[in-house]
Amino acid sequence: MFRTRLTPALGLLMGLLLATTGRTATPADFLRADGSRLALGNETVRLRGINMVSVVWPFELPALHAYHSREDFQRLAGWGMNVVRFNLSPVVFEEAEAPFQYRQEGWAWLDQQVAWAKEAGVRLLLSMYVPPGLTDNPEGGIQPIFDDRDLVRQAELQDRLLALWQAIAGRYRDEPWVAGYDLLNEPVTRTKEAWPDLAGRLVTAIRAVDPQHLLVVERTEAILTDGVADPACNRPEDRQFLVADSNVLYDFHFYTPHSYTHQYVFSAGRGDGGRYPSPRVSVLDDGGEWAGAIEGNPGLPAGDSDWRFYQGRIQRADDPRIYCGMPVFACEDNPGAGYFDDFVVVEYDTRRRFVRPVLFADVVQDQDVWDSGMHPDQAWPFPTSTRFWHAWTEGASAQLLTATAGHGLPTALGLGQVTGGCNWHNPQLRFPVRPGFHYQISGWLKGEGSRADGCRLTVEFYRLRPEEAFTPFDRHYLAAALAPWLEFGRRHGVPVNVGELGTTSLTFQAGRGGQAWVRDTIGLFEAHGLHYQYFAYRSPTFGIFRDMPSW
Repeated sequence: MFRTRLTPALGLLMGLLLATTGRTATPADFLRADGSRLALGNETVRLRGINMVSVVWPFELPALHAYHSREDFQRLAGWGMNVVRFNLSPVVFEEAEAPFQYRQEGWAWLDQQVAWAKEAGVRLLLSMYVPPGLTDNPEGGIQPIFDDRDLVRQAELQDRLLALWQAIAGRYRDEPWVAGYDLLNEPVTRTKEAWPDLAGRLVTAIRAVDPQHLLVVERTEAILTDGVADPACNRPEDRQFLVADSNVLYDFHFYTPHSYTHQYVFSAGRGDGGRYPSPRVSVLDDGGEWAGAIEGNPGLPAGDSDWRFYQGRIQRADDPRIYCGMPVFACEDNPGAGYFDDFVVVEYDTRRRFVRPVLFADVVQDQDVWDSGMHPDQAWPFPTSTRFWHAWTEGASAQLLTATAGHGLPTALGLGQVTGGCNWHNPQLRFPVRPGFHYQISGWLKGEGSRADGCRLTVEFYRLRPEEAFTPFDRHYLAAALAPWLEFGRRHGVPVNVGELGTTSLTFQAGRGGQAWVRDTIGLFEAHGLHYQYFAYRSPTFGIFRDMPSW
């Protein structure tokens, strides 16, 4: 039941009172879905553009005007783009303490963006980048708007989103330079039905005040059970769906594979994700089976020992089905305590000649990064957050330790009073392995009452299971990953959009192949008639421009 405090009639009245003026637009002025194509009048339109990211978290009002200017829109038009997926946040329009009370400053700012885009001849696709309440859960996971553990809070947040979209749609209902409304960016839910149900309510609410703008409906980004993606309902066909409206553009995002496009992104915890293309390396995923570890690395001496650098052995990955490795800190039958911090993984070729450092990492807590002034998305040293490290204690026991006096920044991880074998490991730091190449891990260790050789750093190797095929990381892999979403569009006769695609700025350095990945990805989109918006125009991690405003 639609229970928002802003009724459809009141939303329409607000839109009529606040809408920008000008000549009366006709239906032919608005972008619309026509079967599997987008049309403007009698012409077929292909959307090619970029994302603009603005304020997401609570902010001071001057920050609104620091992100984009008239010149930015003019530049995009000069690049041949015809649309901007313009990312919005509820914090621009309302304060958490005063829901449903919209700030005039937010409207004036958005009006200005629409005017600049119109002047440049570029359309704005308004995208609700975060839902109300997301600031309550900045680390990700299930969004509070879908968290059914607090039904009262969930209902309030959903009502706020419904009301805000009605206000936006009412205001811009007669503005054809607004290309459409992207209802919600990357929904993460607990159940398969949660986002389709809310999307249907949003369609009804918007159509009550705006019958003609294009709507954009994204797939469910993930369905989580106990914080982990549920494999039983995370196939493409489980996460994409239709809504009861004919003027809809269906959307998904393409960061494929995530291990490559998000490498060295602190918030994702990713380390080295390899290079593109890589015909001799299989694509990283969460599969595989354990295939041994580097053996004979030096361990802690007996007793107490201060921070010291331990250089590891160089060992060959001799199983031809090995495809990835993972750094591990392992302890066995150690009554004392051992700690690890800064470490480096190095790759050598088949003749033990140096190839490259795969990973140089510093174990941190999130606050360490902000306090130190480090740039979070840096490769050397990469700040690897403790929240991505997991302890393996199956059949054993250990104290899980966090030291506040690490070798580099304040934090280090450790294990104490170990019986049996235990370890700290980080699946996000899996890295591609070339069979026959050699690998080495070295790093800083510290002991307190340790048994001799009781703790050490190592690399665990993983090989493809017998039923898993070697998958070269190339254009054919990208095409296969795209196929389910193309099939969705063909099967239902609807237009399909890629609202985000991109790869971290670091992949454009040191021969990592970012430019080739973008060329092949967009080439596939063009070949299949997809609409797309690159991520992002300005962003410290993915941006064409990495500078961000300061105030």
